Amino acid sequence: MSYVSRLRERERQVGRPVRVGLVGAGQMGRGLAAQLGRIAGMTLAAAVDVDAERARQACVASGAERIETDPARAAGAVADGVAVALDDVAQVADLGLDAVVDATGVPDVGARIAQRCLLSGIDFVTLNVETDVTVGLYLGALADASGAVYSVADGDEPVSAKELVDFATDLGFDVVCAGKGKNNPFDPTATPESVSASAETRHMNPKMLASFVDGSKTMIEMAALANATGFVPDIIGMHGPTAQVDELSGVLRPSADGGLLSAPGRVDYAFGPAPGVFVIVTADDPIVLGARARAQGMVAPGETPIVGTEVVTPLRHAMRFVDDKSRDCDVAEQLRKWARCKSFGRHVEQAEQPAPGRIDNFALRVGVEHRWQRARRDAAPIKLVDLILDQRD
Repeated sequence: MSYVSRLRERERQVGRPVRVGLVGAGQMGRGLAAQLGRIAGMTLAAAVDVDAERARQACVASGAERIETDPARAAGAVADGVAVALDDVAQVADLGLDAVVDATGVPDVGARIAQRCLLSGIDFVTLNVETDVTVGLYLGALADASGAVYSVADGDEPVSAKELVDFATDLGFDVVCAGKGKNNPFDPTATPESVSASAETRHMNPKMLASFVDGSKTMIEMAALANATGFVPDIIGMHGPTAQVDELSGVLRPSADGGLLSAPGRVDYAFGPAPGVFVIVTADDPIVLGARARAQGMVAPGETPIVGTEVVTPLRHAMRFVDDKSRDCDVAEQLRKWARCKSFGRHVEQAEQPAPGRIDNFALRVGVEHRWQRARRDAAPIKLVDLILDQRD
């Protein structure tokens, strides 16, 4: 039975469609709103954005004929099947929603919304990988305790790559490397100001676009994939070679076999096979490996890639990702959020656990850097020992 068939059957039994709440009505949120309006058995019951008009437009995009904007009448409107557009997330958990999707891209906002919803037993789906790399393990445990679901959005790159890893593993292959493709070189000096014109043309938030251009977004997504699979980055920031699909298996393989990697079980990215995700697999049976290579149209005696493309649509894992350095910061200047212009991140392995009371030598996670002030400016990556916690909230 297809998803739509199951949704229709549920609506027939319950008497109403699945009520979905959307927080964040930017580019991703608007696209999701339009998609929800075309899926039988689901409805965009509420849209929330700091810009009330964007929230209203998301409801319009979903096909809503009536839209309630009064917070005092919001819960009643949802119960009556009327779409709600709000500019304050405080009510989200009290609207009678079945599921909430976070499309804000802001770590602390996403964490608070997720916590509130999960404590209320509301399923939570996130497009906000920034939150997931920061507190995803906690949110997953909270969901387990409350009986709700916490899930990274299926179709986004970390989950699409994880699905390829599962697919290859289920077929009996050993996964050498998993990752994503990039289509533009990184510019670590990019800021929201430097990409503002391009962001306006693309109808994107310049802070979000800066995170794509400076490489932070790729590092965040691959951190999510690392925690989901148990794979690790081979080096700080990963290798990021330039390679097309038919070249991947020759590059992202162990150095003993002529590649870049120190060992199998790695996450990485490559310039060339974009948009999309990939896994490099191998097997100790030449018949199995040869059949796979021929199926891919390659002559590959060693590892061979399986490549998939991503389509963002509405699973669960968490991650590690740290602030690498701060650009042009004065001593004690408060660190800005990762996409706000002063910092960018790189993916590192941090598998060891700190001794009790000793976390000062651990690197700063990107999702919480706006809560700290710098005590030193000569450190990269920035570690907790270099910082002073801002106690204000």
